[in-house]
Amino acid sequence: MPSETLLTHSASLDISLNSILQKPFFGWGFNNFDIVYSLNKPQAVNLTDLYAIDFAAPRTFFEEIFVSSGIIGGVLFLGILVLIGYYIFRIFRELPDFRWLITFYLMIVLAGFLVPFSSILLFLLFLLVIFLLRFC
Repeated sequence: MPSETLLTHSASLDISLNSILQKPFFGWGFNNFDIVYSLNKPQAVNLTDLYAIDFAAPRTFFEEIFVSSGIIGGVLFLGILVLIGYYIFRIFRELPDFRWLITFYLMIVLAGFLVPFSSILLFLLFLLVIFLLRFC
């Protein structure tokens, strides 16, 4: 058995969507993906060597937000990202030397779609907010 096993993107998305349909508004709570996985895992997994493995997190950061906090929390989080993006573009119009800021922001947002939940992503987002508060 491999030492590290990840859910495939399609399996993670299916499990996340099923869990959101079960508790749509407020989600399952943080750090409860192992429960969500055991309730929604594909039946075909039970016939493999991986039947006893519980996954602690979905494949991407945004899936984690929506599963944990539901549609309300996910939409609020996306609203915060849109607001941060608005302020970045406003700063960019006034100070064109800050092109790196747009690149930095887009890298954080794209990483949220590609990598599992990470405190590093939250820390980078926090640094970005601190930087924006300094200029706005």
